[in-house]
Amino acid sequence: MVPFFIGANGALLILTGVYGLLVKGIGVDVPLGLLVGNIVMLGHYLLIGVGADETLKTRKTDKAKFRSNTWFFIRYFGVFIIYAVLLTFGLISIATSLPPLFFPKIYYFASAFTTRHTE
Repeated sequence: MVPFFIGANGALLILTGVYGLLVKGIGVDVPLGLLVGNIVMLGHYLLIGVGADETLKTRKTDKAKFRSNTWFFIRYFGVFIIYAVLLTFGLISIATSLPPLFFPKIYYFASAFTTRHTE
């Protein structure tokens, strides 16, 4: 999984770097956006694990649903606040900060086609 993330980040940085040079000029927002996107992605998936662990510790179904929904809200509200603040001040590029959120989904989707399943 790590080689995929490194390759995907490198490809995204090259593509957006070329775009930045041709359209916007040289700026810090492109690499900073990629860095922030990766940090947000890692934090998001870390909170998925913490939320799932907390939910599975709960014995009652209603309380487990409430905890699951609470962790869902915390994750997405946190992502929204981080992006809203950084984009409002123009510190990051949206083109490089959002794609890392989809890297794990792309990896697991592609691995379904490359992994052999025995029946």
